[in-house]
Amino acid sequence: MALAWSVAYLMPPKALIASEPVAKGIQDNSFFIEEAYNQEPGVVQHIFNLPIDFTNGSREIAPGFTQEWPVFSQTHQFSYTIPYIFTEDDNGMEDMRLNYRLQAFMEDQYTPAFAPRLSLVLPTGDRDKDFGTGVAGYEFNLPFSKIVSDRWTLHFNAGMSVFPNAHQSHHLTNYNVGASAIYAVSRDFNVMLETLAAWNEDIAEGVFAFEETVERGTTAIISPVSVTPSTCLTTRSWSSAQLCPSVSRQIHPIGACSSTAHSSTRSYDPNLGQQNNKLCS
Repeated sequence: MALAWSVAYLMPPKALIASEPVAKGIQDNSFFIEEAYNQEPGVVQHIFNLPIDFTNGSREIAPGFTQEWPVFSQTHQFSYTIPYIFTEDDNGMEDMRLNYRLQAFMEDQYTPAFAPRLSLVLPTGDRDKDFGTGVAGYEFNLPFSKIVSDRWTLHFNAGMSVFPNAHQSHHLTNYNVGASAIYAVSRDFNVMLETLAAWNEDIAEGVFAFEETVERGTTAIISPVSVTPSTCLTTRSWSSAQLCPSVSRQIHPIGACSSTAHSSTRSYDPNLGQQNNKLCS
């Protein structure tokens, strides 16, 4: 073990990269599917999404910002998500999320990476405007990720959310399942196919409060092509940062369509020079 570690330590960063699968060049690049990789120590990821949804002739823009922080090690990660929404009639904040993820399994030759997430959903959205449920809720997600060849990576998600007593004594319960396949054209350029299905409960408003009912709906999304060029930048305040802008177009089998812009920036601690070289060479 000591000999193997010494050989790896003496190898230059470019040699280390050459020994890795091409698919490992960018691993945080999905729109709808959650990868099972926590951030490494000293790495903070900033994610900005800008989905634009066209449904039945109406337009909805819902930008969101997420920041992911490792907690002492890659085993534990804290993140938060701040969503906002613009509709044709109004705009406002949606329900925020505080997230904890446990890196339960690291990926190896036979085992996929597994990082279950537990989220606290805060009732920051206005229920009267249909921007939130009006109650605190809980969200669970089970992401799996596996590099299956030099250029192919597969991801799978299954999860649910619960909002207790959202409608009188009724709990709103939602389920989701999804998967993606990502092909690395190079270490800095990916194309992907993502699919997602969700079964949601929502409160249907009535003229009077006692007329409110719970509606159940199904959403299916297919995102056939996404490209993720990666550019490595050097700044004065950070030793380096990796910027990954992406654009995709989604197909909804029910007839709607939408487009999403996604930007992910990873900032590196100045003391982690060796890791910076590895990721940005």
